[in-house]
Amino acid sequence: MKFFRILLLIAFIAPLSAQAQDKSVETVIRDMTMLHCIAPLFVGDDIARIARQQGLIEFPPEAAAKFLKDEKGAVFATKEAPGYIVLKALDNGVCQIFIREADSEKLWALLDNAFDPQISPWELVKEEIKDDMIAKSYRTNRNGEIAAFISVSNEPRKNAPQAVITISRVQ
Repeated sequence: MKFFRILLLIAFIAPLSAQAQDKSVETVIRDMTMLHCIAPLFVGDDIARIARQQGLIEFPPEAAAKFLKDEKGAVFATKEAPGYIVLKALDNGVCQIFIREADSEKLWALLDNAFDPQISPWELVKEEIKDDMIAKSYRTNRNGEIAAFISVSNEPRKNAPQAVITISRVQ
C-alpha cells in the first residue's frame, strides 16, 4: 500500500516538475533528492529503476565508470541541468547526488525545509560549520533506519563537486 502511495505522489509531482520551465538548479536538486533517492529508499524500491522510469539520462558505461570506480550501479543526469547534477545509484541501495555548482544559500534553504524535523520524519544528528562549508547528517526510522549526509561548500570548487548528498539505509 505504501508503495502505491509513493508511486501516486511521484505521478503527481513528476508532471508538475516537467512543466516548470524556470525551475532553479536548487529546486531540481531538492526534487531529485526527494523523488529519486528518498522515495525509493522509503518503500524499498530500486533507485536506478525509478531514475530510468522518471526519464533521467543514464550515462553510458565508460562515462559511468568515472563515478562508480569499482562499485556496481548506474549514473544519471537530469534533463533540467545536464552536467551540473549527477545521480549515482549503487546496487547496494546507496544514492548520491553530486552538484557541480549551485547557490549554497538557496540550496540550504530548500534542503533545510525538506529535512525539517517539525514537518518531516528526519532528525538532525550532526551539523558541522567550517569557513567554506556546511555539513549536516540526518536520520529517520522509515521501514528501517535511513541516513542522509549533506555537504555544501559556499563556493564552487575546481575539479570537485560543490555539494554532495548521500542517502542510504543504515546497515
